[in-house]
Order: sequence, then C-alpha cells, then structure tokens
Amino acid sequence: MNHFIITYRIKRDEMYQARYDSFIRKVKEAGGQTYWNETSSFYAIQSDKSAAALCKQLCAETGFDCTKDSVVVINTTCKAMASSGAIQNKELLAKCIGF
Repeated sequence: MNHFIITYRIKRDEMYQARYDSFIRKVKEAGGQTYWNETSSFYAIQSDKSAAALCKQLCAETGFDCTKDSVVVINTTCKAMASSGAIQNKELLAKCIGF
C-alpha cells in the first residue's frame, strides 16, 4: 500500500462546484473512504496505485479541467510525484519536492 499527499486547486467559475464535487468524490473513493483532509485543498490517502495512475484517474474520471484546474499527487512511500493541469512552474515544483 502506498501513501499519498494530494493537493489541488479547482478554479472558481460557473462550473466550479460540479468539478469540485466530482473531484473530491473520486479522491475519497481512491482512498477507500479513509483519508485526512483537515487543511484546505489537501488530502492524505492510501492506495495501491502509483502517483501517475492516481493522478490520471483523478483527472480522467472527474470534472477536472486541465486548462484551469491543477493537481499534484505525491507518493511518500516511493518518493514519486505526478501532476496535471494548469501548473505554472513544474520545474520549481519538482525542485522543491526533491524528486
């Protein structure tokens, strides 16, 4: 079982709530309904998926809009990261995460 940190930003617009709701449902489902989310735009879950597979699932199976929303999935077990969407500085993100 892998341990993940998921941080995200759903852009506020006329479709915000629908995209947000579908994204959060999928995060909770991916973690088997066991998750920690006491801070904003953050979930900690366990899953047997890889960071890339979990990121792809969250984007493909929700209302996530890659042109305006962003997500970063960090596998703390394997020290791997995947991201998708409107991330402005991927190089800086990778440098700061460290892998």
